[in-house]
Amino acid sequence: MLIVFSFFIIGIVTAFYLKNVLENNNLDSQREEVSTILNDIQTNMDGVESNYLAASTLQSRINEMAHIHDKNLVFFDHTGKMQKSSFTTPKIARVPFDIMRNFANPGSKKTSPRVYLENRKYAIDFIPLYYQNNYNPYGYLGISYKPINNSNRSIREFLSTILNVYIFLFLIAGALAIAIGNSITKPLSILS
Repeated sequence: MLIVFSFFIIGIVTAFYLKNVLENNNLDSQREEVSTILNDIQTNMDGVESNYLAASTLQSRINEMAHIHDKNLVFFDHTGKMQKSSFTTPKIARVPFDIMRNFANPGSKKTSPRVYLENRKYAIDFIPLYYQNNYNPYGYLGISYKPINNSNRSIREFLSTILNVYIFLFLIAGALAIAIGNSITKPLSILS
């Protein structure tokens, strides 16, 4: 009974550990992708002389950038109104006010720059875009994606594999217990 309980506890601890590792890896890869997109935008803004020209340059290149980075991108102007999108679903017309307020007032109560749409089927991350004036963004970039829950699938696969190993080890432990028990009781039965 103790063996079964210890296998169960080890499985639970392993599942929590793997889930945390996979979620951290997903967050790191998302941060890296966002950084790459922002670097590409900054590179495209070389030679642009105003916030208006920066906004129009990015607006004209949004489909090309979405294709290059294999992401769904949407550009919002400085007021938060959607100007150009590389996708049709999900529909979003504006940057939510609380997110714009967070970007405008860094000391205000923080809300996540991520919005979930259509019953968490899609998520959009909002990023302010600054050119010369770091206090007033010339626009906002929305990165839309379907949240892929690879971590749950990976954990289930790992748990099923480890459960098979635990069952095999439990059968071996049972067979050894029977063999050792028989080797001890056989001489005792001969003596009696």
